[in-house]
Amino acid sequence: MKLSRRLAEVAVLVHALLSEKQMASVLQVPRNTVHARLRRIYRTTAIQGVTDLALRVERAIVADALSQTDSE
Repeated sequence: MKLSRRLAEVAVLVHALLSEKQMASVLQVPRNTVHARLRRIYRTTAIQGVTDLALRVERAIVADALSQTDSE
């Protein structure tokens, strides 16, 4: 099954927010299925920019969390 670029983008961004275990629970599939699909997505060079986007989103989430912790 070939994933569309949009679906791959969504999967990578969701992975930036949720762990594989949480994704498996939400999707009601085994964790190893989620892991295999994500590995396939991340290995695909066609969406390298999407992976970079996910890393930027993840860094922004961490930075925001740290700034909120510092202000408390």
